[in-house]
Amino acid sequence: MTRHIVTDCAFKVISEAKVREMMANGVEAFIMRGGYVTGVDPETSPQAQIFRKCGASFGIYRYWVTGYDANKQGDALVKDGETNGPDCLSGDAEERKEYYSWTQAAPSYISTQYHSMAMRVKSKTARPYLNYTGPWFTDAYSLPMIDWLKESWMWGASYPHGWDKDTPDLWPKTYAELHAKANALQFPKDPRFPTWVAWQFGGDVIVKEIGFPLDFTIIDRDDIFNWMFKGGPMPILPGIMPVPPVVNPPAVPGEVWQVANNIKCLTVRTGPGSTYPAAPFAEWLYGVDLSLPGNQHQHADKVAIIEKSGNWGRFADRRWVNLGCMERVG
Repeated sequence: MTRHIVTDCAFKVISEAKVREMMANGVEAFIMRGGYVTGVDPETSPQAQIFRKCGASFGIYRYWVTGYDANKQGDALVKDGETNGPDCLSGDAEERKEYYSWTQAAPSYISTQYHSMAMRVKSKTARPYLNYTGPWFTDAYSLPMIDWLKESWMWGASYPHGWDKDTPDLWPKTYAELHAKANALQFPKDPRFPTWVAWQFGGDVIVKEIGFPLDFTIIDRDDIFNWMFKGGPMPILPGIMPVPPVVNPPAVPGEVWQVANNIKCLTVRTGPGSTYPAAPFAEWLYGVDLSLPGNQHQHADKVAIIEKSGNWGRFADRRWVNLGCMERVG
């Protein structure tokens, strides 16, 4: 496995020359902020243009707050993707206490709001999506978040195990030292966060050879990096077994259904309800890559529903789907 280094360039526009220099020296991808709540950062569009011109891999995240409409914030991140063409998206769920009053909100409310934002994005785009937060946040303010963070891959911050603005003596001076020191760091695994695969280990770090402060992230799984930035398939989430590709309807008795025509990105779940872990319908049930044109709509693919629970139907392979997103054809 290769340890991949990604840098966060929020609040600044890195020049084309510097982007090319960083790419030539092993910075494999970039992440930038699309905006705050539903606003748009002025740096986002010009930076995205530079990345595309350089052929750089990049993602966009959006800083979310719990005191504003969850669907509108989710839609703003989806629009960031449609407007700027990033390889992946991430929702930043770590509202900082020095700026906001969320410390007065119940942990369940914080969890519900952030979960709603994440689900909104996942239901409206086929781009790779990761939750961004950290154990420091969930432990202090919203332990219920731990339950649903398992539904997606996670991009986590944990500076005590790496470097930040208060540890300048640890900062590398050159690109070579950046790689050497990053490779020597121990990823802070936490069994409560089995989907934590991208670690932001450096905050406001100045690498002398680069010349300005940046945040740095380690991704030490090739399959995760390739999914996030190179169009690879989504790796299977821990605890969820893959479903073999199905070409024809399952040969079991039951009602025959297909995806409704107005549904673009449907998910299947491990149980009859929205709180169960989700997986993309087309990719996980039919073995296709959602990033490829035409795979978002699977209207012709018929499935047998052999059990119902309320508005949920179960396939023969024990996965469940919301029948409100399906239409019965037999």
